[in-house]
Amino acid sequence: MTSIRTITNIFTGILLLSQLVFANDDQIISDLREWYSLHWAQTDSQAVKVSFNYAWKNDYDSGEYPSKLLIFDEKFRLEMGPKTIVTDGEHWQTYDSRSNQLFWHDPDTTLKGIILQYTQPRLFDHIILEEAESPHTIQANFPASTTPVIIRMSDDHRSIQELIFHEPTMEHRISSIQISSTLPSDALQTQFYLKVENAFEFDLRTGK
Repeated sequence: MTSIRTITNIFTGILLLSQLVFANDDQIISDLREWYSLHWAQTDSQAVKVSFNYAWKNDYDSGEYPSKLLIFDEKFRLEMGPKTIVTDGEHWQTYDSRSNQLFWHDPDTTLKGIILQYTQPRLFDHIILEEAESPHTIQANFPASTTPVIIRMSDDHRSIQELIFHEPTMEHRISSIQISSTLPSDALQTQFYLKVENAFEFDLRTGK
């Protein structure tokens, strides 16, 4: 399995393309901006929830599992397979269910920047979209990633079926993307703190 940072770097950009109508390139960018302003740009009263299916494979192994991303203000929760990363804006925790280990650690400013930059209104100024070789596909190049993303569309070009990208030794596929918003609540706030029964806890924060 690849690192969560690698997947987040690419995924948080390409997820913004879901549920769009594709026409010419200029129309795509226009639709992206309109959809972004309606569904993704955050306000003080909304949190964004994203669910998706993530699959990966290389020459030796493969895997597939449902995943989730929740963002509210400076807080987020990312669940991908056995790993969960959570921050309440100040404290950072990572949990790995395979080893039942819960880590407290210093803020990961790179990961935070990757995720939270997609709440900025000028995100789409430098997106480059090109036709790909296969039918019903386009290639997207995002400012936060050096890896092109192949977007496979439905035959009528009105929905996205699959997002595909490659690293030198691994292929990644993201599908079944669903995006929604929710109002803040006490239940929502509890999502940004991990408390795991009987987990092995390690405090790796500087100065601890």
